[in-house]
Amino acid sequence: MGKRKRLLKSISTCMAKSMSDQELMSSIRQLERFWSIKDPRVLKQNNRVITPEEGFAIGLVEEARNRHLEFNVDAQKVVAVDQNSSDINVDQVNYLKSQGYVIADNSLARLGFKTVKDVMKELNKVVLVEGTIVEKQKLALITEALPQKLPLKIFDASPNVNQVLITSENGEQFIAIDRRYLENTDFNTLYTQILSGVNYASDGAEWGYKMTEMLAQQLRLANDPNYMTKFNTIENRFSQIK
Repeated sequence: MGKRKRLLKSISTCMAKSMSDQELMSSIRQLERFWSIKDPRVLKQNNRVITPEEGFAIGLVEEARNRHLEFNVDAQKVVAVDQNSSDINVDQVNYLKSQGYVIADNSLARLGFKTVKDVMKELNKVVLVEGTIVEKQKLALITEALPQKLPLKIFDASPNVNQVLITSENGEQFIAIDRRYLENTDFNTLYTQILSGVNYASDGAEWGYKMTEMLAQQLRLANDPNYMTKFNTIENRFSQIK
């Protein structure tokens, strides 16, 4: 830690300890530009250097945490990044930013804010439904075409939920497909969406590895005339289901 950072850390600690709870929380709000994260890509950088200003703001946050204060932000959604950089899914962060969330340093999680992973799990909650005969036939054909077998289930989507997503229930992860999307979408589009469905997955890293492996298999199979004949046959069978 450089001299300037140590000085600012010392100053922020002294200032914070002299503040009332209300003054401390007001100061943290005013320093939002230093504890909020504008460019999620920096989160994946190894040994990221924290600026002195960020350190000063986070020092105030740490004092608020030590006092067990809760940080309530009116009319604003704040979500803290996950503590370990390896757990941070930049696609998830960008998605939440697009939904109006302020992305904050992980230190704010200790003030009661939910993490990115927590919020994504809430957003990805779905209501699973028992598929009709037609829906089950379509899922069976998709499963037959996939290089690896993955659990596919059907759900009724709310307006703000992706049509294809990775979610979990009772500890089981699976790919959930909105039944209206399944009904109205052609086979190729569905298939592509499933292969790229980990963008906003709750546990993106684990599924990311699985899907990377599957995509590699898919590329190899694309050069296999026997597989492509099978794939085209499945596509035709899918289009004939009414």
